[in-house]
Amino acid sequence: MSGNGWTCSTDPAALRLRGIFTASAMSTLPRIHPGKYVNESPHVVILGAGASRAAFPRGDRNGRKLPLMQDFVEIVGLHDVLDRAGVCHRGVNFEELYERLAAKKPDSLFLEEIRQRIRNYFSLLELPGQVTIYDKLLLGLRAKDFIASFNWDPLLLLAYRRNSRLKELPRIAFLHGCVSTGICEACRVKGILTERCAICGIPFKPVDLLYPIREKGYRDSPFIANEWRELEFYLESAYLLTVFGYSATPPRNLRRSRLSIPRDAAI
Repeated sequence: MSGNGWTCSTDPAALRLRGIFTASAMSTLPRIHPGKYVNESPHVVILGAGASRAAFPRGDRNGRKLPLMQDFVEIVGLHDVLDRAGVCHRGVNFEELYERLAAKKPDSLFLEEIRQRIRNYFSLLELPGQVTIYDKLLLGLRAKDFIASFNWDPLLLLAYRRNSRLKELPRIAFLHGCVSTGICEACRVKGILTERCAICGIPFKPVDLLYPIREKGYRDSPFIANEWRELEFYLESAYLLTVFGYSATPPRNLRRSRLSIPRDAAI
């Protein structure tokens, strides 16, 4: 593994979130063996903001809905905070609203209350008892494949944990952070927030969440920066690319990134 990557907790109960491989860990292209009918190149899946909403149209186990930017304030319950501050929010996309507020007072207690409410809401979400789209996605991919999510919610992570004993699952990354992912910065270990670092035994601390502002500062958080590097590494040799949960317009996050998609990748 790369010395700069984040390794996973070795606790069997923890999610096997692994650090990035060095380039030598994967063979060079083309990694296709026609005689054996084997394709070693990864299938990369990118989950946009609408993926969890589509995967859980009726909400989580307790009926809590997955918000989109258009109904974010209503579903997460931010209207009273905004009303108290005299902020007009009805009919306003939350991404535009937050960006405008952050531009005025990025370090205000008002914004901190909004961020804490967001983290609290997503932390309460629970995986339904029945099989979900996320379960099928994880079980349908190979260990050599890769899923990158832009979602803060814990549902992909919970589905990963639920299915981790059935087979070796694809690698996953959270490009904007995840409320259930924890890290030990000293040991560069990541896993489920409720677990402890397998190296030093210290409880994991929450990872940063990237909020919807124009300049998100992907490099400011070592954890987030590594998640993006891992995506870039897999995209360099991807044979298939699936994007789920985005509108037809390319997302601003990807348009502004320097990620390169292989010419031969099937989209």
